[in-house]
Amino acid sequence: MNAVAISNRRSVPFLMALIFLLSGCAIIFGDPVRPRGTKLAESARQSSIAALLASHPTPQTVKSLLRATLSQDNGTTSFRYVFAFQGPENIRLDIIPINSAFTIQSGACFEGNAILLYPSEKRSVTGPTASILSTFFSGLPIQANFLLGVLTGRLPDSLANQTSWEGYKDTSDALTLISTDHSQAWYFTDQKELSRIEVRDTTLGKIRAVLSFGPPIDCGGYRFPSTITGEFPTERTTIVLRHSSPQCDQAINPSIFTLSIPSDFEQATQ
Repeated sequence: MNAVAISNRRSVPFLMALIFLLSGCAIIFGDPVRPRGTKLAESARQSSIAALLASHPTPQTVKSLLRATLSQDNGTTSFRYVFAFQGPENIRLDIIPINSAFTIQSGACFEGNAILLYPSEKRSVTGPTASILSTFFSGLPIQANFLLGVLTGRLPDSLANQTSWEGYKDTSDALTLISTDHSQAWYFTDQKELSRIEVRDTTLGKIRAVLSFGPPIDCGGYRFPSTITGEFPTERTTIVLRHSSPQCDQAINPSIFTLSIPSDFEQATQ
């Protein structure tokens, strides 16, 4: 498949896949989120979240190549994401075909501002980081720390600080965090590894998407999921992401988090 065709599919793959829509096992429509175990008192919930954060500290920097396989009714496409992060919220993300250096789409967020480039369309979009991430992810309200959390299998600060979520633990000490409206559920193993995220349409009672995380791999003392699998029933789409030699806490030149807009590109501002 050519680069333009992949670019035209960007509203499904990474965009939706790395968000807060997902789950891991069977897709069952109409069922509410089923808490696992006993509901925790607020103090126990907070201490459980503190233990999660302590067991999975956030790296200062991350560089990784993610290999992606996108499956839809009309076939399967493979491509790559080149991802870089520098705390607290500098991000660089490029979508590149397999066996090609051509860039389908690039995004860079630096100190609160961001740029998107679409080379095949010769256009660019600039604006605040929150607005640009939302554009990149098809209108979803994505934050930098949320994106990092999903890609690296850890609880984002933006959710750790939520006071409206309920916590449950079963007899194996596995933790489940559920939003009070039951639209989201985050499941952790007894080893404090993120195993899946489930998001449902609370109006229709249907699963919107499923994100499941493979066994952890070591990354310089940090643990990342070996695979991230997103399933989207409505779009009949599955995407599988695989980390390839992720690197943590290594020096990154800040210049990679800025992009220059070619003079012949159409420019838009948000």
